[in-house]
Amino acid sequence: MRVTREGGCRGGVQAVQMSRTGLVALVVANLFVALQTLRHEWGYYEAMLVFWVEVMILGAFNVLRLLIVGVFGAEPLGSWAARWVDLGSRLNRLFYTVIGVGFFVVKFGGFALVIGLFVVLLPALLTPEGESGGVSVQRALGAAGPGLLMAAAVLGVSHAVSFVRDFVVGREYQRLTIMTLAFRPYARMSLVGGVLLLG
Repeated sequence: MRVTREGGCRGGVQAVQMSRTGLVALVVANLFVALQTLRHEWGYYEAMLVFWVEVMILGAFNVLRLLIVGVFGAEPLGSWAARWVDLGSRLNRLFYTVIGVGFFVVKFGGFALVIGLFVVLLPALLTPEGESGGVSVQRALGAAGPGLLMAAAVLGVSHAVSFVRDFVVGREYQRLTIMTLAFRPYARMSLVGGVLLLG
């Protein structure tokens, strides 16, 4: 078997290198969050805030992914639907994709808002008798504030690296479908909700 420079072997190695870059960025970001947790002595509340903010970051990148897959993906509706539905020109695909993305933003945004309200109001729900819930929330947010913003920024950068290296440059958008992308963030948000209920 002969491997040429233009062959599939090179593409495979390149894809592995790209996914390693995204993985390294994610590991570094999570190590930074772990250090922030130790440095600021974060507890359950701050960890939940970080998880929720990360899901919101993923949701924002998912909107970009949906737009790219919808317009430029090889089979945005999947191989089965591609046999029956012709989406037409790129302009038609953009129109249908914008409608679908709008639906995703409204549904996921509402779901994330409800979970986020529970996360933010957690100190008020756990406030002892005689203490104001609003004061507890304000105190908890103030304590988490600077470290939380730094953690969110680092997580955002790590997801941006993965988006550019793997999804755009690595052409991952050619292998994904809109349905897969539409449900991924719900799985992550459900984990946040599950941890919230367990806590």
